[in-house]
Amino acid sequence: MAPKLSHGAVETCDDGNMTANVASPVQPGTSVTLSCQLNPLQHTGLCRTVIFLNSSELITSYSSAVNPPDEPRNVSCIQNGTDGHPTCTWDKGRLTYISTTYVAGLPLGTKNTACHCLQPLSPHESDIIRPLSSLKVESLSGEKCGLYGLEPHTDYEFHLSCKIHPERGLWSNWHVYQTRTPEAVPTGLLDVWYRQQDVDNQRQNISLFWKALSRSEAGGRTLQYRVSFEALGQQRSPAGEDITNHTSYTRVMPRVGYKITVTAENSRGRSPPASIITSLGTQGLPPPQEVSAVAMGNSSILVSWKPPAGLVASSLGGYVVEWAELGRDTGLEPHPAWVKLPASNLSTVITEHIKDNVCYQISVFALYEDRAGQGASVRGHSRAEAPLAGPQVYTTPRANGILVSWAPIPAHQQRGCITGYHLYLQNKDREEAPAVYGRCLVETEARWVAQCWLLMAHLQPGDHYTIWMTASTTAGEGPRGNSELLSLESMSLCRAGGQEKS
Repeated sequence: MAPKLSHGAVETCDDGNMTANVASPVQPGTSVTLSCQLNPLQHTGLCRTVIFLNSSELITSYSSAVNPPDEPRNVSCIQNGTDGHPTCTWDKGRLTYISTTYVAGLPLGTKNTACHCLQPLSPHESDIIRPLSSLKVESLSGEKCGLYGLEPHTDYEFHLSCKIHPERGLWSNWHVYQTRTPEAVPTGLLDVWYRQQDVDNQRQNISLFWKALSRSEAGGRTLQYRVSFEALGQQRSPAGEDITNHTSYTRVMPRVGYKITVTAENSRGRSPPASIITSLGTQGLPPPQEVSAVAMGNSSILVSWKPPAGLVASSLGGYVVEWAELGRDTGLEPHPAWVKLPASNLSTVITEHIKDNVCYQISVFALYEDRAGQGASVRGHSRAEAPLAGPQVYTTPRANGILVSWAPIPAHQQRGCITGYHLYLQNKDREEAPAVYGRCLVETEARWVAQCWLLMAHLQPGDHYTIWMTASTTAGEGPRGNSELLSLESMSLCRAGGQEKS
């Protein structure tokens, strides 16, 4: 402990000199200036400064130097809500090495009981108050924010932030607000297509199909579809109306023409009516010409055509391209795939429900106003491989030879559209190499070759023959099917077990 000093006295110690500008003792409330001058240190050390009050140690500080406090800089204050407590931060500058007290004065004025965004308070208050983030959209000064162009019946997540003064101050923390927009009246027009088949001379079966509206067109959840019929050309039209929850409808009706209208309904209303006209006779409505299908790979087919004979595009209402998988059970695929195109289009690439190595029946119809004319069909695939199996061969003796017939290969083994069949013949007695006896080509326009036949009329009596068949696609020829062993002399047939090697 340093001894009491007289005014201006200098105390000498081993580590340096300390000077006080007042006499001892020091009265309370008196300012005291102490200075300490250290001698060059041989090792790291600190200077101990002590202030006494009535011989009691009041303040003790260890430091290598004592600095007066700098003026605070970069002062920033934040108050969460108008009823919260402000929190201030600042840069206090260099260290003073003794206990230092800072006082912040905030002239906030009268506090408000609610946050009114974009309505300024006092100049200083609006600069430091951060609005609470628990506000909802409806509570912002009693005003609502209008957002336009949102999709109906759609979930949205909004992130909200506000501040008190429009040009300065602090933004609140983000508040997440989730809501769903209300439904709206459907705006889309249903895409409707149909198939017509006579039941007898008095009745017909009409099957309707339509595509569900897109999310933006539906305006909400579709509750039902309304189908109405109006008979054409009759004074007392037998009209009817049905409701369904499906995107297809089938009805057996008298054999007359009809105007059929389909609408979609949600909780807000109905979509615009989509109408088609069915007709019993299409002889005066010719089909498109030169329909072709080109494999494009990647599950796509290019379909091209020319306008019906003697007609120009301006006289047509457009075209419908329809396609379905050949050989598939129609019960498993109640909806055909189709696309409607304007009259200026004479080609399209179809991709919906198209799979590689599958053969499709593709039909193109011209639209005459709301009526579909005759269709022109072609077979096509997006990609093909050689068939996985050969046809099942059947032989029947005839007076003038052997009748050979066969059943088609199952659709899943065809691997594309079959282009032809080859009938092979081998004379077992003469040990001849097998040769192609006949060919049966399948035209691309053919819908389905259920069974074909060939007559073998130039066989040598008494010789034994083996026959078998193969099928081909554009990718190549497949393996041989079953073999049949036959002899023309005895008119007897013997089916060989398995596939006989040549």
